[in-house]
Amino acid sequence: MKVQSTIWIVALVSSLLVCVSCEDGGQAVQEIIEPANLVKSATGLQYFDNDTGTGKTVKKGDMLRTHYLGWVIPKDESDLYSDWAKDSTKFTYKVDDSYEANQPYIFYIGYGEAIPGWEEGLIGMLEGGTRTLIIPDSLAYGSEQIGSKVPPNSNLRYVVELLDVRTPARVWQADDTKKVVADNGLVFIPLQEGTGRQPKKGDLVTFHLTISTTDSTIMFSSVEAEQPVVVPVAIAPTLEGLDQGILMMKEKGRAKLIVPPELGYGDEEVNDIPANSTIVIDVELLKVEEQEDEEF
Repeated sequence: MKVQSTIWIVALVSSLLVCVSCEDGGQAVQEIIEPANLVKSATGLQYFDNDTGTGKTVKKGDMLRTHYLGWVIPKDESDLYSDWAKDSTKFTYKVDDSYEANQPYIFYIGYGEAIPGWEEGLIGMLEGGTRTLIIPDSLAYGSEQIGSKVPPNSNLRYVVELLDVRTPARVWQADDTKKVVADNGLVFIPLQEGTGRQPKKGDLVTFHLTISTTDSTIMFSSVEAEQPVVVPVAIAPTLEGLDQGILMMKEKGRAKLIVPPELGYGDEEVNDIPANSTIVIDVELLKVEEQEDEEF
């Protein structure tokens, strides 16, 4: 049994080491073992998940809150995939640490607020996960020197913890040539034709909305609150213009409504929206549930 154990240990060590012949008689070096989930992009970016999250999937336009560690990769470094945070020999390569600074990095992905390697490498990541990014200089800072720690043409290694993913509210652009003006002054501009049923009075509708002023200042958004509105449509309406607009839509559709004061909040000031204001409402109709016919 002792001999068998010795043979097993030797075999194990041999599988982790590779003998490289050279002029001085050969030298044992550590074999580079790539992570099973390693992704190699055509751009030169490499990344893998240290821990896979369980939350939302990152997509372009999302607001991300992250913590990270960053290192410069020396030109002759071949150990790219081990845990550098636990390797004291890599300490001198470290150039950034948001944990130490107690300052998470918050940015909108897809708009050039982060280096290209982050922009590409974090798309598709799951909230709550941790991902290692191995970034070529062309997707980092290129020929630019950053401070005293990042020389020109540096490859970088980041370990990014994705703390939070939020879909920010944005005012949608609309084609005014498609607008429909109702007799009572409501302006309806279709943005995306729905594929489902059109609601009728009393149906239970689920929708997202973003309310803004005419200068595009957002006053409220169920998107940012991550809580869609669920109500029976046109039953004791708070915003007559909103109900009228929803009744013109189909399930899975999107539209912009320009609501005059008399179809909006009238002479009331609501959530910092001045009295007698025209408001703009972007609506996405997520679901329509038909209700039994009743006298409403």
